[in-house]
Amino acid sequence: MNDIVASLAVVIVLLVPLRLVLRTFEPWERPWLTGALLAHVAAGLAQVFIVKGVYGRGDMLSYHRIGVMLAELVRESPVDNSWSLLQLVFQRQDIPLPVPVRPGATTSMMAIAGFVLAAVNDSLYAGCILIGGFAFFGKLALYRVFRAELPPATHRAVLLAALCVPSAVFWSSGILKEAVAVTGLGLAAYGGYVLATRRRLALGLLLLVAGVVLAALVKPYTLVPFAIAAGLWLYLDGARPEQRRRYRRVRVGGLVAGTVLAAGLVLGVGKAFPRFDPANFAEEAAHIQGLVGQTGGGSDYEIGGARETTLSGQLAFLPLALLNALFRPVVFEATNALMAANALEMLVVVGLWLAALVRTGPFRAARLIWGSPALAFCAVYTLGLAIGVGLGSTNMGSLSRYRVPLMPFYVVLLAVLSARRAQRAPTQASASPARLGAME
Repeated sequence: MNDIVASLAVVIVLLVPLRLVLRTFEPWERPWLTGALLAHVAAGLAQVFIVKGVYGRGDMLSYHRIGVMLAELVRESPVDNSWSLLQLVFQRQDIPLPVPVRPGATTSMMAIAGFVLAAVNDSLYAGCILIGGFAFFGKLALYRVFRAELPPATHRAVLLAALCVPSAVFWSSGILKEAVAVTGLGLAAYGGYVLATRRRLALGLLLLVAGVVLAALVKPYTLVPFAIAAGLWLYLDGARPEQRRRYRRVRVGGLVAGTVLAAGLVLGVGKAFPRFDPANFAEEAAHIQGLVGQTGGGSDYEIGGARETTLSGQLAFLPLALLNALFRPVVFEATNALMAANALEMLVVVGLWLAALVRTGPFRAARLIWGSPALAFCAVYTLGLAIGVGLGSTNMGSLSRYRVPLMPFYVVLLAVLSARRAQRAPTQASASPARLGAME
């Protein structure tokens, strides 16, 4: 009974802000957005059923078990223990809590789970729905950016790509790090966009910082390609459309600003999380590759090896890494229902690739991407994160989860390039009231 009541209460809580937000969207968008939220709710329930009823184990159950302990501490002393739990979120080492945890991303996720479960009376179902709702609103923030930047003819496809990719919905609707990372990336993208358009600067800065912190706490590696893509957006966003089409013309000011932004964020991530410092990338990837076969699953695959600890050695595996991250699993590799569903999704992705090649062609696609800061961001972020995920995954199940943060960007890019009406480059709109009004 507790699960039913808590779950219904969370759904109602999520529908209230959605109803307010829907007023800023077109009538045709509203049912799709409502359906997307309900899809996240259903995915949260499915997460619990599959992990508990089918597999019987998983990261989510570990987060729930320790999160219940932390939630009890919060209820015992809301002020003191909430402060201690908040410190645990930020991975402080000197916190006397009766749980066997070490500072790191997993520690942050356990502490976040503690706060969530304290709010939903320890219900795993309600906790998954609540975190899935947060992820939905993060993707909705991302859709607002694409909606303001890309041609109206593509908005329906972009909405589905940003909010309704099945694997992204499923893996971001549970008490998992991927859900928190997706929420953070969506907020960071929208906050950065608000800053770039010079409207509501305080709100934009707040959302950008909050989003970056959320993603950094649970999935810091997602911020390295994000930083590079953001630097490219900043460079392209200041150039007029006719300037962007001249590949050899360089805006020195924009190039410097974009480079400083990208380098600053990359170095900041490396300083705060040495494991994800680009200088340590090859060694970290080799270490993960050396663990193949230790996951206990039946869908392991080999890429690279523990001895390839140099960057040049890892680059040799780049084609296979990209193939894995962007196209696998294929349908004949499926060994269970979950993998079969993921394989069907990848089959659709291959179809979008073929449609883009036939309708747009590689050269026109390159011009479209270069002519749109939003599409350039999607392309660079997808490629950058796919390299990391492809080189750092040795199991089909973990691959499907780890690439969740790139899937909305990846499918948005393909959806626009494969659209029948993508006849002219979607260029940066002017900072007009109409354009900015689309963000309200």
